[in-house]
Amino acid sequence: STMAPPPPPPPPASQPFQKRQPSTSPSSNQCLATIVSYPQLLQHEESLATASSSTGSIGANAYDVMAWMSYLESVDDALDSLHDGLSSMESLSISNTAGASADARTISVDTAGRTLHISRVMAPGITHTPKSLGKEIGKLISVRIWVGERAVSLLPGSYKLWRFHLIFLGGLLEKKQSSGAAGESLGAVGKQFRKECHRLRISSYLLSVNVALDEVENGKDAHNIANNNNLSSQLKSQSTKQSQSQTGKNRTANQLYHKILQTYERSLIRLHKMPKLWLMYAAFVALHDPSRDPTAVRRIYDRALVALPASQHDRVWEEYLSWVTGILPGTSSDVIANAEENGN
Repeated sequence: STMAPPPPPPPPASQPFQKRQPSTSPSSNQCLATIVSYPQLLQHEESLATASSSTGSIGANAYDVMAWMSYLESVDDALDSLHDGLSSMESLSISNTAGASADARTISVDTAGRTLHISRVMAPGITHTPKSLGKEIGKLISVRIWVGERAVSLLPGSYKLWRFHLIFLGGLLEKKQSSGAAGESLGAVGKQFRKECHRLRISSYLLSVNVALDEVENGKDAHNIANNNNLSSQLKSQSTKQSQSQTGKNRTANQLYHKILQTYERSLIRLHKMPKLWLMYAAFVALHDPSRDPTAVRRIYDRALVALPASQHDRVWEEYLSWVTGILPGTSSDVIANAEENGN
């Protein structure tokens, strides 16, 4: 007798429908929502995203360096206008004149095709209070970083875009460190301290900013501070105490610092033959490294000498020796000022 064939397997159970996840991240959606509220920024976004009618591919403007530069400059102009409006509102609240209530004052800011009406109290016709304006500035900063990352990702060989993006990030870190604990980095202190170090020819990594700034301003000999035999142990002890007592702002600044380091490393993948980028990188670490480790700066200069041809070594050695002998590099704001003076 033959055996009956086995019964066919039961049909697979129907799987529940799963909704497809959007391709854009939540931060991208938030940035786009902010861009939509500014007509001029929206025009830039649409010009970059418009598809070609013949190929259906991304628009030609997306590969235009100047189109991205114009976009980033428009965001910077909007940020400057909002910062000015916030500063004006704070100054008005401080200088309260007789017969006028501070709560009744209103400031209007026109930027990027949008008009904002700011007052200390929400009322009909008022769009922002100082607190909500601060949040709006934070949103625009996120937009600025997001647009900059898109630009350098699409055009990784553009020195202009990388430099513009890195200078903005460096300036953002300077503001965060200035609002955090005093002396967190050399970039957080004023130009007077750097000028004094230049005059005395004191190597920046030998000085404890928290201590040396006060002592230099009080007229003490900064060379005696730097030559103190116990300075190394004092710096290590102070660094340990600072790391243990870091506030939320300092932790945020440190996270941003490491993200900027990663951005510099990404830029050097394609632009490792650009001496200016290496010098910017070394200056950034010299000013903002929380550990104040001179080895980190020295390694960057050494890597630059290895990557660059011998004909460009003079530019690196000039900065390298200046840093070793105590000339502090400029901050991001100094870089911007020098570029404007030179017309670059």
